[in-house]
Amino acid sequence: MPFPCQKFQNLKQTFQATATRYQAALDHLKQEGTYASVDALKVTELELEELKAELEALLRDNGLSLYEAGFFSPEYMTSSLAKMRAFAAEPGFSQTDKYSLAQGLAGCDSPEAHAFRQKLLDGGVSEDSLAYSLAGCDSLQAYAFRQELLDGEASKLFLASGLAGCDSPQAYAFREKLLKAGGIDKDFLALGLVGCDSPEAYAFRQELLDGGVDKNYLASSLAGCDSPQAHTFRQKLLDGGVSEDSLAYSLAGCDSPEAHAFRQKLLDGGVSKNKLASGLAGCDSLQAYAFRQELLDGEASKLYLAYSLAGCDSAEAHAFRQKLLDSGADEDSLAQGLAGCTSTEAEEFRQTLLAAGATRAIVHSSYFANSNKLSTLAPLFMKHQK
Repeated sequence: MPFPCQKFQNLKQTFQATATRYQAALDHLKQEGTYASVDALKVTELELEELKAELEALLRDNGLSLYEAGFFSPEYMTSSLAKMRAFAAEPGFSQTDKYSLAQGLAGCDSPEAHAFRQKLLDGGVSEDSLAYSLAGCDSLQAYAFRQELLDGEASKLFLASGLAGCDSPQAYAFREKLLKAGGIDKDFLALGLVGCDSPEAYAFRQELLDGGVDKNYLASSLAGCDSPQAHTFRQKLLDGGVSEDSLAYSLAGCDSPEAHAFRQKLLDGGVSKNKLASGLAGCDSLQAYAFRQELLDGEASKLYLAYSLAGCDSAEAHAFRQKLLDSGADEDSLAQGLAGCTSTEAEEFRQTLLAAGATRAIVHSSYFANSNKLSTLAPLFMKHQK
C-alpha cells in the first residue's frame, strides 16, 4: 500500500496526543509529587510503548525507523565527562542536550563532575535534573550542592530520589532534613534508598513501611541489594501484599543464586516478563543470559531486554545485543543498554548502532565516567519517575 498510509497517519496522531498527555502527567508529577501523578505517568508510558511497537512494525515493513519518520524517545542519558564535554562543545548543542547530560552525571562524585554540574546550573539546566544527577554521590561536595539546590527551587522529591546509593550518616541526616522541611511525599524517600543495603537502610525502610509508605516504592528501593537481609525484606513485602511486578524490578543488579531462584518463582507465578527483564539490569552471569533467553523466547519486549544489558560488558552481553539487533530491537534502546560499557567491543557496537540509524545523542550518552554498579543502574531506576 502507498506510504505513509492512513493507518500510519492515525497511529501517529494517536501517539502524539498520548505524548501530550504524558507530558502533562510529567509536569503534574514535578509540581505535586503524589502517587496519583506517578500512576497517571505510568499509564500513559505504557500506552506510548504499545503505540510505538505498532508504529515500528508498520514502519519496518516500509524500510523506515521510528526516528526517520519524525519521532523521538526520551533521552535517559549517561556519559563520561570527556564525552559530555566533547558533545557539549559541538555546534547546535541544545538545552535538551544539557538536561540529558545532567542526568548522565549520576554516580560521578569528583571535583570535575561537580564543576560540570555548576556549569550546567549556571547555563539554566533544571535544578531537578541536577538533583537526580547526585545519585551515588556521597562526598561533602555533593551534600553542599544538594543544600544549594534545596535552598533554591529544586523539588524535594527529586532531591530525595537523588540520594539513591548514598548509605552514609550524612545521607540519613539529609533525608531527615527533607522530612523536617515538610511537603515531601515519603514514597520518594523510599526510592532514594535504591542500592542501600546497610542495617541503617533497613531500619529506615521499616520506619517508612510503618508510616504507610507504598510497598511498591519500598520494593523498588531494593534494586541493587542482594544480601540475605534484602531477600528477607522482599519476602516480608510479598507476604504483605506488594505487587510481584515491583519485586521483579527490585532484583536489578542482583545476580546471586538466591536472586535467580526468586526470579524463576515470579516467572512461574505469571509475573510480567517485561518487569522481569528490567530486573536483570547489571546481571552478567551465564544464569542471567539463560534467563534473558527464556524471556525472549516468551516474547518479552526487546526494549526491556536491551535495557537489561546496562553495565554488562562481557562477550555474552555483546552476543545477546547482536541477537536483539538482528531480531529488530530498537537501536536507541540498545544504545541505552550500553551504559557503563567501555570495552573495544562496546565501542564497535556503538558504531554499528550509529550506522543502523541510532540517535547520535543517545549513543554519545551511553558512556559512564563512574563504573560503580549503582551508577549504571540508577538511570534505569529513575526513568520511570521522570
